[in-house]
Amino acid sequence: SGFWVTECHGRNAHAESEERPNISAAYVLSLEGDIHEQNYLSRKRYLARHGIDLHRFPAANGRELWGHEYEETTVTTAHGDKKESKTILAWKQKDGSTLLPGKNGYLTPGERGYLKSMHSLLQSAYNDR
Repeated sequence: SGFWVTECHGRNAHAESEERPNISAAYVLSLEGDIHEQNYLSRKRYLARHGIDLHRFPAANGRELWGHEYEETTVTTAHGDKKESKTILAWKQKDGSTLLPGKNGYLTPGERGYLKSMHSLLQSAYNDR
C-alpha cells in the first residue's frame, strides 16, 4: 500500500492515503520482430515481479501494409527572405492526387496500422463475449 495521488489543488495539494487499484493484468500492442519481442519480454518480466501478468496483442505494421501508398516528397516554404525545404511523406490517393500531412484525412502508415490494430482488438473482444 502507499499513497495514491488523485488530484492536485495548487498550493494545497496533498496525497490521500488510499489503496491503489488491484491490477493483475495488462495488455500491450506490439509489432512483430525480434526487437519488439525483446522489448515485450523485458516488460513482461518487470511487471511479473510486481504481480502483473502482461499479455501481448499483435499490432498491424502500417509501413508493411500501406507503405507503397506513400512517397517522400520535398516541400519548400518561404519565410520572408528565407526558404526552408523539408522532406515529407505524401499519401497517394486512388484518384491520382496526393494528400499531405496536416490536411484533413491524412494518416501516416503507422496511424493506419494503429487503427487496424484497434479494430482487430475490438473485433476479437466482441467475438469472445
